[in-house]
Amino acid sequence: MIVLSSTINPTYMPNIQTTRFRTLPHPASVVWPVIADLAAYPAWWPSSAKVRVLQVVPGLLGSRLEIRPYGGQPFVCTVDGVDAPRSLRMAYSGIYVGRGAWTLDEEAQGQTRVGYGIDLRIESRFIRLLARLLPVTALHDRLTDAILDALAARVAATAGAA
Repeated sequence: MIVLSSTINPTYMPNIQTTRFRTLPHPASVVWPVIADLAAYPAWWPSSAKVRVLQVVPGLLGSRLEIRPYGGQPFVCTVDGVDAPRSLRMAYSGIYVGRGAWTLDEEAQGQTRVGYGIDLRIESRFIRLLARLLPVTALHDRLTDAILDALAARVAATAGAA
């Protein structure tokens, strides 16, 4: 008899809700152009999440990106809200359905607190099964931290070139 109780993820939920933050030593006016330049995402996102630009439109509304996490199935993010330079909101479709958003809050001394949050429902049966075995939210947090680290490096390089 096989007992799975010791291998089942005790925090399993069919949803992923998380927000991660970084404070960057740059004003929002320097950070926002990097976030809003969707066409450049493939150049700076970490290799653990391949980005394919499907469509970029003026003003960003309706722009679409395909994200493929390393070893995972792709999903699509469609920009459905822009409040420059404070937020860029996206609708997710595919293996996840829900919302994601970049947020920028300018702080003292020209710093910007950048956040990326998601509120997703897992649509893929395979990913739901995987979420019973693995801490999917923690894995997403690790990926988001890598994206925020890459953003910080890109912003620093952009600010240094200006």
